[in-house]
Amino acid sequence: MFIDIIPENTDVLYSTDYAINGCNLYLYFAKMKTSGKYNYFFKVYKKENGIDICLGYIYFTISKEEHNSNFIGLYIKPEYRSLGISSFLVSQWIHFCFNEGLDFLGTVKKQRKPFLVYLVKTFGFEILDLSCYEKYDDTIYICRKTGDNRKLLLFQNDDKKNAFMSSNIATSDSYAVVNPEDDYEVLDRVMLMRKLQMKERITAENKVNIVLKRSKK
Repeated sequence: MFIDIIPENTDVLYSTDYAINGCNLYLYFAKMKTSGKYNYFFKVYKKENGIDICLGYIYFTISKEEHNSNFIGLYIKPEYRSLGISSFLVSQWIHFCFNEGLDFLGTVKKQRKPFLVYLVKTFGFEILDLSCYEKYDDTIYICRKTGDNRKLLLFQNDDKKNAFMSSNIATSDSYAVVNPEDDYEVLDRVMLMRKLQMKERITAENKVNIVLKRSKK
């Protein structure tokens, strides 16, 4: 496998075939050992005045024995958000896994960002037990208000809304809530701190193809 031949703690150039908004992207792959286990990264850079600038990265686990990979997290620098880089990185992870014969894809349980969970769900991922959406009051609805392209949050529980909206995540990622009295549509529902797994491979394949084709030079 590709992961067996690359050195540790070194960014290895993986592809220069992509661009976003006219900006050429340099995609690197890396593996790092933490607590005796490897985490793997796709990192996306651009060059500016001869300097490599990291725009963001996605990281994940791989188990060759179980033919699986679990998404851990993703980070995009604030000034490069809303450019499609998150979708690009998720697509690269899924595309890489399928090419390496890793057919069972999921996430680790510790997912704390509603919009990131929503993004992963658009690639055909879902929580393991759908009945949880109805059983518990920590379901968060991803909404869009009429005339407003922003994604907004709608909580079932005011205490959980207040706890999340006062968190560092909500502040740093500029989350906002929808007023229940406003005219809005529900795009999807998510739950935090729950493991997701890929349930619709054809959905993942189709979206990956769309995203990568759109970003191809």
